[in-house]
Amino acid sequence: ACVCVCFNYSVCVFSCAVFVRPLDELELTASLLVPISKVLVQDCVDGEAAFRLLVAVGTLVCGVGEGLAVADSLSLGARVSPFTKSEMPKTADCAGLLLGILPSG
Repeated sequence: ACVCVCFNYSVCVFSCAVFVRPLDELELTASLLVPISKVLVQDCVDGEAAFRLLVAVGTLVCGVGEGLAVADSLSLGARVSPFTKSEMPKTADCAGLLLGILPSG
């Protein structure tokens, strides 16, 4: 359920980004990427949940101006990397695409 909330919220933040002030956008993005980054390191995340979280990350970093900066500050690239070896092809593909977008620092 937590993963679905994160996914739906990321779509909402992306959809509403043009209507909020830049500071609010940054705050909203960070308030979602921080818990996602914590969930991604849990061993209990199954393939489908991981896929939804990765899509949420992609939505935020591609659709919200400050998303990449927040992702970089959270070292999301390192947290996404293990999912490139997922048994679910869509999860592995999504992780690979994200690694191409996320800062490597």
